[in-house]
Amino acid sequence: MKKYVRYLLFLILLIFPVMVFAAGSVTVSGTSLSMAPNGTASFNVVASNAAGRVTIASSDTSIVTVNKSNEWVENGTLTVTATGKKTGNAKITVTVDAATFDKEEIKKTYTINVRVKSTNNNLGSLSITGGTLSPGFAAGTTSYSATVDATSITINASAADSTAKVSGTGKKNLAYGKNTFKVVVTSESGATKTYTLTITRPDNRSANNYLKSLSISDGTISFKKGTNNYNVTVDGNVSKLTVSAAVEDSKASFVSGFGSRTVDLKYGANSVLVKVKAENQQVRVYTLNVTRTDNRSTNNNLSSLQISGTSLPFDKNTINYNVSVPNETTQVEVFATPEDSKAKVVVNNFPLAVGDNNITVVVTSESEAVKTYTIVVKRLSEAEKMSDNNNVSEMKIFGHDFELEEDKYEYDISIGADENELLFYITMEDANANYVISGNEELKDGSSVVVTSISESGVKQDYTFSISKEALKSEKNNMIFTIICSVVALVLGIGIGFFLGKVMKFQKTNQTVEQK
Repeated sequence: MKKYVRYLLFLILLIFPVMVFAAGSVTVSGTSLSMAPNGTASFNVVASNAAGRVTIASSDTSIVTVNKSNEWVENGTLTVTATGKKTGNAKITVTVDAATFDKEEIKKTYTINVRVKSTNNNLGSLSITGGTLSPGFAAGTTSYSATVDATSITINASAADSTAKVSGTGKKNLAYGKNTFKVVVTSESGATKTYTLTITRPDNRSANNYLKSLSISDGTISFKKGTNNYNVTVDGNVSKLTVSAAVEDSKASFVSGFGSRTVDLKYGANSVLVKVKAENQQVRVYTLNVTRTDNRSTNNNLSSLQISGTSLPFDKNTINYNVSVPNETTQVEVFATPEDSKAKVVVNNFPLAVGDNNITVVVTSESEAVKTYTIVVKRLSEAEKMSDNNNVSEMKIFGHDFELEEDKYEYDISIGADENELLFYITMEDANANYVISGNEELKDGSSVVVTSISESGVKQDYTFSISKEALKSEKNNMIFTIICSVVALVLGIGIGFFLGKVMKFQKTNQTVEQK
């Protein structure tokens, strides 16, 4: 029996379902709206599990209107748009006459406060202290000018509408010349208007930025206040220069660091500036172009270069050398002497590895000119042996008909009057052998030039060239001219003597005749 009752109840529930609803309501979103004239704002009427009539009305349609008036709403959202007409305050009422789905009555009135904002962004007044604006103030005029001889002004301004805000007023510092200030009015609605004030402060400051005097401790200059550039040369031993200067106008001043002072001079060109600032801040630059004579030696030659344990065919004009040392030699000592005692020598020496080792000798002259001599020291392996071969396979002298003869080591060479050195072309039989030429400078009659061939092991052989030099053409011409002049003088002397003898004989004959 109980089983049948349960089935019956189940069927009743299927046929007559129970209606269950949540609580119903009709609400309005927000309690206030704002907009500008011709602007809009919206609010919503929301019916939840309810339905009914909604009446919307503006308290002042000259200020705000709504796009809905009498609407049916059922379990949904009604959007109402309000449009601003003119600045002011009004109210929108929303009257609800509805019922929930579970038959509860809803009668309610909502009030929304509306503000239509002002767009007035005009100034009501504008003035400055210490001067008068031109043109006279008018709300519609946005550009003004004035001349004020003061360090500052105060800008006074007020908005035409009490709801507007004004920025850019107050005390303003004035620079010389034109000064531009902005006064901005922002209306209640956010619209802005900018008023521009151009205030000119007269610049009556002195423009005198001349020097009254300018002198230096070494060297001389011919100072004229209107001359801005000067050239002066000082001796090389002058490492510092004192500049003395005075301004012509007491209101002028020197730019910091560019007035009277002592400056360091480098060799060569130096630019020393004197800067004068007038009261009105204009700057004049006087330039001293100072040349410090560089009389330092440029000699960066070596007078000698030797390596311990081997012979080095040194010539000061030759900067690259190749030598070989036995395997047991692990380090060599380099002896380098500068030609000029004021030059500095730095030797880059290190333990020798098997194979080529680059040893540099850096010579720095007094004037800091650098010359680098490089010695490639080849340390032989244990299996290698140094060659004694110092034979010359070929030797030529450019411009001279010269042939090297076997086992002959002394030669006579005749050179021209204008020839000062011999130009050699030399090839060694052994690529590891070397040679050096000495005495081949400013050749004279009787000079000797020596070519020394040096084997890898240091065995040397000298080839000596004895120089005979022709006399200069000018010397020959002078000699010929002297001989000719001597001959001419002799002939003239004989002729004059003969003539004088004839004259004396004639006179003597005449005297004899007269006596008879």
